[in-house]
Formats: sequence, structure tokens, C-alpha cells
Amino acid sequence: MKKLFDLDNDALERIFFFLVIFLAFFLRIIWVFCIKTDWFNTDTYAYLEMADAILSGNPISWFPNGYPIFICIVKVFFRESLISTVIIFSNVVFSTLVVFMTMEIFKKISGNKRISLLSGFVVAVYPNQINYVRQMLSDVPATFFLILGFFLWTRGKFLRSGFFFYIAGLFRSTLLPIGLIIFFVSLLKNYSIQSEIKTKRLLAGFFLAVGFYSILIFANIVKPSGNLSYNISKAISFYNKGDLEITKTTRQEDMNAPIGRYFQFALEHPALFIRYRLLAFQDLWGWPVKSERSFLTDFLISLRFPLVILALIGFIRRYNDLNFQIFFIPILLITIIHVTMFSSARFTYTVEPLAIILGMSLLCKKPTFTTVPD
Repeated sequence: MKKLFDLDNDALERIFFFLVIFLAFFLRIIWVFCIKTDWFNTDTYAYLEMADAILSGNPISWFPNGYPIFICIVKVFFRESLISTVIIFSNVVFSTLVVFMTMEIFKKISGNKRISLLSGFVVAVYPNQINYVRQMLSDVPATFFLILGFFLWTRGKFLRSGFFFYIAGLFRSTLLPIGLIIFFVSLLKNYSIQSEIKTKRLLAGFFLAVGFYSILIFANIVKPSGNLSYNISKAISFYNKGDLEITKTTRQEDMNAPIGRYFQFALEHPALFIRYRLLAFQDLWGWPVKSERSFLTDFLISLRFPLVILALIGFIRRYNDLNFQIFFIPILLITIIHVTMFSSARFTYTVEPLAIILGMSLLCKKPTFTTVPD
């Protein structure tokens, strides 16, 4: 014990850094492999069906293709009996790496090692970040690639950053515009010509990924995702509890003119439309609306509300800082998109590490944050 106290600050910080990483990995392993949890969700079967269709040479258009492609890669290298285990273990690894990158991002932009360790600890133990590791869904890998994009951004690796921002969007389509928005926000900051050239590399990386994905589409390896129309149609019925008669539609009918029906509903039932949008906001950041969970589970999920409030305060406090502007972009984007349509407890999963970074910045009293990436 005396030797531990004799260590310098850097050595102690390294010890705590690895302890946070170990804690994150340990909690996720225990949760998914030692506690009886269900790995499969309704959407999981759709992803598996899409992956099998890709491998058979007859791709189908439904969810975004990122996760089915990932499943295909796993299926190529592992036998069928190991597929689920490998995918779930990948979730554990991805989620643990998110904890690592969160600490590195915070340390890079603030220079505060201790609060960076605390931010990593919060992500490591945050209930939602642990819970969804147990399911074969796109949320965990999407979060990994999104945070990887920001990790590379803070290190000035713009080409790779833009590439992975687009990859994140292939897993969760709500994240697709992020790379482009960050590019335009960066240009508006009007830095030096050298910084502008570096930032344009982000756009190049983004469209490099677009090119690779386009090749897969033109080669008929995958088909463009087709769930947007369904999501728009679902927006006008998801929160309906007998408020009005809504004709049940088929999936094909949902694909036909959903935008027209959406605006028609808004014009004919403005009060209900506004009410459903407020319910979607509550479902996204507040106490879950349509829930059959226990009180404790809903309470843990609703920790999102104080988290997003702290994130908003952190953003406002340093709104002139480019890093804080781009960290807030995904939070604002998924809020706008899902309030416009419908929400679920897991839809905040991808942006929670960014919200934690923004919130934890409130503990930094000195203005040590760097504005321009190296």
C-alpha cells in the first residue's frame, strides 16, 4: 500500500486508466454472459435475414446495411454455432473501446487527465451503455464508429474521421448527415487556409466511404435501405391510443407516399400531431412513455434527462468552441429526427458518450479547452 502512495501522479493516473477499462470490460462480460439476458430482439431477426440474403446473392431492402454486412463478415469467418457469441462479444469489445476513446477525447480537448478518467468511469457504469450490449442490434457498433470518428477528429486525422462518420451512418441512418454537418460547421469557423485544407480531408474521407458503399449497391451486393418510409408512416400511429381511427397499413402501403400522409395528418389533427411529437421527445430523453418495464428499469433509463440537461449546459458554456459545437451536433440531430418521427429508449445510446463529455466539461473550471484540432 505504501508503494502505491509513493507513485507519482502519472503512474497513478495510468493505474486508474486501466482500472476503468477493466471495469467497463468486466461489467459488460458479466451482464451479457453471466446474467440471463436475451440476445435477440425483433429487429435482430430482420438483420439476420438481410445478412443471409446478401450472402445468397439476393439482397433485400429494409434496414441500413451496415449491421447486416458486419454479420456477413462474422458468418464468413466463424461457424454457425458461434455467430451469436462472436457478435455479442464484439459488442463487449466495441463498448469497452468507446470508454477508452471517451477518456482520450476528453483528455485531448481539455488536458485534464483526472476528469477524463471520471468521464470514462461514467460511460463505463452508465446503465444504458451496459444494457444494450446484450442485444444483437446496430446500436453498439454504430456508437463505436461514431466515437471513433470524433476520436480521430480530435487528433487531426480528418480523412479517416470522415470515413468512419459515414460508416456509423451505415449502421444507424440517423447518423448519416453528421460528417457533412461537421464539415460545413468547421468551414464557417473560418480558420486559417491550412486548417481549411485539413478540414476538407474530412469531406474526402466521407465521400471515399460513399464510393465504397456505392460499389456494393451497383454490384447488387446490397440494396439501399428502405425503412425511412416505414418510419415516417409509424410517426403518425406509434403514440395513438384510441385518439382516432387509423387504418392499419401493410409494409408496402407504408412505402407509398408516406410524406403526404404525414403532412395530411399534421393538417387534419394539429393538436394530436403536436401531442405525439411531445410524447416522442419524452420517450427520447425523459421517462419512457410506452413501457412495460419495472419502475427501477424506467428510472435508470430516465437518467438520460439530467444527462442531456448537463450536456446542454456544457455546450452553452463553451458554445464558441468548435469541439463542443461538433459534439453537440449528433445530440441535436437525433433529437430532431426522432421527435419528428418516433422514439425508443435505445435511440439515445449512440450519443450518450458525447453527452457525458459535454456534461463532464462543467467540472473544468479553467478554460483549458483547445478549439482547433491538431
